[in-house]
Amino acid sequence: MEIQPVKDPVLITQNLAVGYLRPRRVVACKINMSLERGEFVCLLGPNGAGKSTLIRTLAGMQPPLNGRVCLMGKALADLSATEVARMLSVVLTDRIGIGIVSARDLVALGRYPHTNWIGRLTDEDEQAVLWALRAAGAAHLAHRNVAELSDGERQKVLIARALAQQPDLLILDEPTAFLDLPRRVEIMALLRNLAHATGKAILLSTHDLALALRCADRLCLLPMDGALQTGAPEDLILNGAYEGAFQSEGARFDADTGAFVLNAHLGRSAISVSGQGRAAYWTKHALERAGFRVTDAESACHIEIREGEPRSWRVERDGAIRECPSIYELIASLGGLNRD
Repeated sequence: MEIQPVKDPVLITQNLAVGYLRPRRVVACKINMSLERGEFVCLLGPNGAGKSTLIRTLAGMQPPLNGRVCLMGKALADLSATEVARMLSVVLTDRIGIGIVSARDLVALGRYPHTNWIGRLTDEDEQAVLWALRAAGAAHLAHRNVAELSDGERQKVLIARALAQQPDLLILDEPTAFLDLPRRVEIMALLRNLAHATGKAILLSTHDLALALRCADRLCLLPMDGALQTGAPEDLILNGAYEGAFQSEGARFDADTGAFVLNAHLGRSAISVSGQGRAAYWTKHALERAGFRVTDAESACHIEIREGEPRSWRVERDGAIRECPSIYELIASLGGLNRD
């Protein structure tokens, strides 16, 4: 008999519909999903599909229009605010005015579901705050004024505050929205590692499609006017769901490369390239960006990458040969080919 993996869902939705009550407007419906312990899940979808509305509904910040959300086996609607706060923590996109407060004190606010009415921290609470700061990579920020932190540093502190609640589920809405690329990568890697190391379920919505493909254990894909689809990133690419969700007149998702390409560049001149390693990769990248089709077959134009000091690009076109000292010069020299 085949052994099935043990499932321990932290959150389940059943025939969930989300949207607005006054006037009643359904944004997305028939949502059936689950989140498992130790799983890092990214919620993706085009603008207007209802990602933020779904996030707020899962967090109990607005009621569902239909169906229900179950948290740790109990209906979310039947739980008190304190019970929810002990199981679930939320980090939202909105920038909040925090005032003059240290990072450590802000993180300590995350202990509110566990403290008494006075809010005094016990030794256990203090240990939880210290752990949260360390887990979020923010221990060195503990005594800094939050108002003086960079966006990336502040996001780590907010994640630490959410961790201090010691929840089973952490939900984040666009946590990398205001960050530059290195910080986005850092935060995504941090959250993935936290899910795996702590056994918490972590769900975040994001527009960073490339990072989600690289980091997520599972994707929840919410297309416009379509059913939610879940699966490993590679499964959703292979079955066409990913490409279908992000169809556009201006661009399309290339399932062979995992990147978006401009539709205007399709059907343009073909160029073959010989070379290896980093230079070959970025040469092909530049050619495709400029509107050319890179092919392995013979073509009227061939580029040979010549390694050395300095590196050069040898362009052979209709019997004529030209040497280019940089990719910029290479693309400029090929401008005449970029015609239908």
